[in-house]
Amino acid sequence: MAQLRFLGVSDLHSGAAASLATHLADDGRDTVPGTTSAVAAAFGLAVRALLTRHNQQYFGQAKADDRAPTVILLGDALDLAFSDRADAATCYLSWLRGLTGGETGYFAPDMVMLPGNHDHSLWTGARLAAEAGALAQGGDAALARATPALTGHGLPGPMMTALNRRAGFSGSVTLRYPNFALYDKARDRAVILHHGHFIDATYRAMTSLNDLLTGCPRPDVSAADLADENANWIDFGWSSFGQASNLSRDVVTLYSGLAVGSEAHHLRQRMARGIANQLAPHLPMGGQDRLKTLLRHGVLGALDATMGAYADEDRIGVSEALSPGGIAGLRGYIDGPATRQLTDELGARPDDLTFVFGHTHKPFVDTLVPDRSYPVIQVGNTGGWYLDSPRLNGREGAALLLIDAELNVVLLHCFATPVNGVAMTPEVRLVSRPDEGAEAFAAEIAGFVAADPAIWQALSATAAREYEVRQNMILDLLDASDHRALQSGGVM
Repeated sequence: MAQLRFLGVSDLHSGAAASLATHLADDGRDTVPGTTSAVAAAFGLAVRALLTRHNQQYFGQAKADDRAPTVILLGDALDLAFSDRADAATCYLSWLRGLTGGETGYFAPDMVMLPGNHDHSLWTGARLAAEAGALAQGGDAALARATPALTGHGLPGPMMTALNRRAGFSGSVTLRYPNFALYDKARDRAVILHHGHFIDATYRAMTSLNDLLTGCPRPDVSAADLADENANWIDFGWSSFGQASNLSRDVVTLYSGLAVGSEAHHLRQRMARGIANQLAPHLPMGGQDRLKTLLRHGVLGALDATMGAYADEDRIGVSEALSPGGIAGLRGYIDGPATRQLTDELGARPDDLTFVFGHTHKPFVDTLVPDRSYPVIQVGNTGGWYLDSPRLNGREGAALLLIDAELNVVLLHCFATPVNGVAMTPEVRLVSRPDEGAEAFAAEIAGFVAADPAIWQALSATAAREYEVRQNMILDLLDASDHRALQSGGVM
């Protein structure tokens, strides 16, 4: 067995009211950014309990100090689409304080962050700062397209570093985008970490558009190509609306509505009516009722074919952890950009590869058979803290990523949406290829959890209660939206 080297979380969505990382007022609706949420406090207590047992076993003391594991944030730590930017930053700071409990010595002073789609603008800010720094040193104006996954250096994350230092982390936050990799030469073993948005065709849209316009689809798009070509698209669609607080509230309502079948249908009907009413006056015979009806049905058909498909997207679908499209996207990303970047940097393809991502908010562990790169790859998803829809079915939830010094990977499924009001029992699952060392690491972590059952069950029970609060909040939000739409004739 080897000591713990990294631990990671993804999709905190700090600042968003539907996130368990955000504290809500007693009314169950308004956010209180400066207060640590109940789930964040319980999570921090549980993680510190696990680390205490680990440290006592390996170092004979409760805290690891300079041997403490490094925290990896796998994207969407801040929600800059569904929340005010200042609120998102303050909520993240409150979450950090819950993680540490105001103590030092449990975590390394530095952190690694892989920006996601909802905090992508932090990556954009880092690119601009690096460009300005290069110009100040006499260099050329050029934006970084991506960072190395394994070799070289990432870019400084000044905003995250400033927040971390307020919470007692004395080091810096380094941004890696879109991939971060670890490699053990002796075992020829690698772990690739990615937020997960590039497995989804939505976030590759500008790359697809470029290939369509040129008529020359590229068989091997690189990670740098994806990151560079889709950067402004991701900033616009998923990492900037929080700066316009009124618009961000409307975006939350629209997103929540699209996650509920009946509400999504009503939204599309209202949108079709509004679009048809705007178009009709500009068309010949636009004043005729029959033409208006045909136009409305035509627009509704187009919306059903586009927005209607959104309900099957991997963050919204309820039947599986990944849809068939998600599996194809995952296979394509691993086969192409991820493996290509790792192979280019190492000079050869590692024998043993584990791929970990978040984004979908549904933790799982599985194996994947790629099309061409590997016979089989171990895959793990870290889930998330955000409730996408008011359907509580046990799929959504959060897992803690744990990686030891031999690059054995384990996911500790901490909590999930309750099923019939019942909270899940936290579960340890091995992600890595099973061997003696990997199974020993998983058993060791399971033993640490089993030694403090009350703490871990309290975390799961707290999350179950908070999920129900957010379920009611979303339903109230949709009811209010329907009422406003009926009164105003608008969409929401």
